[in-house]
Amino acid sequence: ENPLRSGKESVPELLFVTDLDGTLLRNDATLSAFARTTLQQLLAEGLHFTVASARSVASIRPMLAGLDLRLPVIEFNGAFVTDLESGRHRAVCALEQEWVDQILQAGKAAGLTPCVSWFDGERDQLRIPVGANEGIDWYHRDRKSAGDPRLGDGWDRRSFAGGGVVCLTFIEREQVLAGLVSALEAWNAGRIELHLQENPYAPGWWWLTVRSRDACKSRALRHLRESICPELVGLPVVAFGDHDNDRELLLAADTGIAVANATAELRGVADQIIGSNEEDAVVRTIADLFRGGK
Repeated sequence: ENPLRSGKESVPELLFVTDLDGTLLRNDATLSAFARTTLQQLLAEGLHFTVASARSVASIRPMLAGLDLRLPVIEFNGAFVTDLESGRHRAVCALEQEWVDQILQAGKAAGLTPCVSWFDGERDQLRIPVGANEGIDWYHRDRKSAGDPRLGDGWDRRSFAGGGVVCLTFIEREQVLAGLVSALEAWNAGRIELHLQENPYAPGWWWLTVRSRDACKSRALRHLRESICPELVGLPVVAFGDHDNDRELLLAADTGIAVANATAELRGVADQIIGSNEEDAVVRTIADLFRGGK
């Protein structure tokens, strides 16, 4: 049963927010022809829609090419709220530099060097410690083949010593990263947000992302509504996700929806479970709710 339509002939104007990988996108990280065409039509009809992803805007932009996405997107799991077309950040949530130093020190003790993403005040930057392992090299090849403008040569701690670091990403086998998670959790005290997840496009290699505790999708959505696009205040939010990093977003939404392929934890907190990402269930649900309210 659809909780937005129970006992109602129509639904109110809504704001739709969706995760990308495993949710809106299919397993090959693409938007299907059906999903793209349908979203184009819905946006032309006035749909309020944006995405909230762990990806960077440089990675999001080609996936959503051709969509007239007027609202800013939430990237890096909430570290940035960004205009998709221009790449201009409307909000930045960086790690404190002393925290970055502590995290790097913990990584060094574990024999790990992270990929570093930061904003230098003018442009986004990304440095990858090429050659550390095959999982890291996969990421470098992926970003290089995509022509990611953030990607620079070499890994030099002095490059980001001025601050602005939004995310540190350690890539290794799960067991190795589990030890680093334990070390960081012992120090954390609410400073940082840790997320450990297997790379679905390079099985066996796990990513541990470290961000500010304030850099989360739900807080970024609240900032988007209250400070950047106040016209959205008061609109009920419908949010979609598939993984544990979507948990707070679904809980903060008026209606949190998990796709069928979501983790057990996320399905457990969702108000509704729909079909899988391979079935374009998110776009079909958005179309049903949006057009059902007209």
